[in-house]
Amino acid sequence: MHWNDGNRDNPRIVPLTHDTAFVAFFGVEESYVVDASSRDDSLGYVSGGGWYYLNDTAIIEACPRRVNARFIRWNDGNCDNPRSVFVTQDTAFSAFFDTVDMFDVELLSSDDDLGYVTGTGRYCDSDTVVIRAYPRYFSVARFVRWSDGIYFNPRNLCVTQDTIITAIFERITDIAEAESVSGLFSLHPNPTGDDVTIVFDRRLEAPVRVTVHDAVGHGVTDVVVPKGEEKFKISLRGLPSGTYFVSLHMPDGTYMQKVVLQ
Repeated sequence: MHWNDGNRDNPRIVPLTHDTAFVAFFGVEESYVVDASSRDDSLGYVSGGGWYYLNDTAIIEACPRRVNARFIRWNDGNCDNPRSVFVTQDTAFSAFFDTVDMFDVELLSSDDDLGYVTGTGRYCDSDTVVIRAYPRYFSVARFVRWSDGIYFNPRNLCVTQDTIITAIFERITDIAEAESVSGLFSLHPNPTGDDVTIVFDRRLEAPVRVTVHDAVGHGVTDVVVPKGEEKFKISLRGLPSGTYFVSLHMPDGTYMQKVVLQ
């Protein structure tokens, strides 16, 4: 508990300047039981129960046994998991578990030759799953959108029911062909250190969707340029140096040019 001079350090360092006597005082520390259990052992179990000394901190955690099992709360209404328990007396905690519905997420590609999708599986109600569409050949194919109208890729999908979503891919008109169509657009400056300006060959007669992807097909920008614009600035600030692809999505196809970010 302490030394005869009141010091409680153990071990302790003692400077030797003269003969010295130290007496260690021992005592029996109070100990208590933290009883941590599950209300339904088939759904989950609890770790962290046991004997603890007075003023110790016990960490108890409720762990589901099944994929569709979820921790709900402790018997005292607390919902923290894991939770810290300051030990001052014998205490009993019970963890309540419950089952949740399971749903299937099926992800398809509009053209397996152009791209594939990841994220298909069976998930619990309210789970969030990351789904991603991958073009097989970046120079040939481009992800356009999901069948539910969402353009983000990758995207977070909150699972609340059985869901089937298709990734729409399209073939890309190559750079040489795009440039042959009356110089459809150009990029300035190129290379660039931060921003790049798209200069169209004529004033836009309708809104045009513009996307920017990195060299492996990950989208970094997705904007709609309003009708009537002759040029449009896109910021590449904060992105790693490298080659990026700027695509114009037109009614007759997608046209692409590359820009180098230094």
